Formats: sequence, structure tokens, C-alpha cells
Amino acid sequence: MTGTFAPSRGATSLSRAPHLVAASTPVIARYSNGSGVPDVADNSPDAVPHGLALRFQLPNGAYTDIVANSHNGFVVGTGEDFAAFLDAALATKPDSKHPSPIEAFLGTHPAAMKFVTDPARVPVSFATELYYGNDAFIFVNART
Repeated sequence: MTGTFAPSRGATSLSRAPHLVAASTPVIARYSNGSGVPDVADNSPDAVPHGLALRFQLPNGAYTDIVANSHNGFVVGTGEDFAAFLDAALATKPDSKHPSPIEAFLGTHPAAMKFVTDPARVPVSFATELYYGNDAFIFVNART
């Protein structure tokens, strides 16, 4: 879906980012589900967490993206740990001995354990869902 982003009054005192100093900026928004599997319905608990991606279309073909999901937190805190999480998930088979590779990983990564055990709450609507960005943003004021 497409739309327009208009910054709130006073945004220029927080940042000089192009989409915060322009009167408005075109945006593209995309909703998604967490499974990545086309056959899983958006209203299934297997589709959680849901995602929201925003692309701010800036002058001269530049852009800024924000990617967020409906789970407040991320599986792990580093790229290396995320690769290890995926490796453990792929290495775990139905007949894996306990602790399986994924069980061993989750046993040593409490944030990942929380991520996979939090209840899969299906929202009434993608539009009213809460989304959390899993990035760090640096705001630079006009004087910096």
C-alpha cells in the first residue's frame, strides 16, 4: 500500500533526516506474517509475529526503511547468534536426541526462549497491531 508521511510539528528539532524536515514524504507500506510460508493464513497463530515494513521514498532515488514486527524483542542480539539459532533449528529433526540442537541453543539464550514461547496472539487487524522496530536509531539534532 502507498501513502504519505507527514512529520509532527517540531520534528526538525530532533533530527535533520530528510523525511522529518520535508512537509511530506511518499511511503510504501507492506504487511507480512512471520511464517514466510504462503499457505499459512494471516489469521493463524502460526503466522505470528506479524511484520510491517515502511519505505520512505526520499529525493534523488534515496530511501529509508523501517522494519518492525509484532513481537517486542528479537530472537537474539547478534548476527552470529542468529546464524547459530537458524543452524540449530535446521539441525533439529523429529528424531533428534534430547536435548536437540534447538533445545540446547534455547537453553543458553533466554531471549530466544522468550521469543519462541511467548503466546501467539492473533490481532483483530494488521492495522491496529502494535509493531516494534528491532533497530537502534540515532537522532541528530539540527546543530550536530
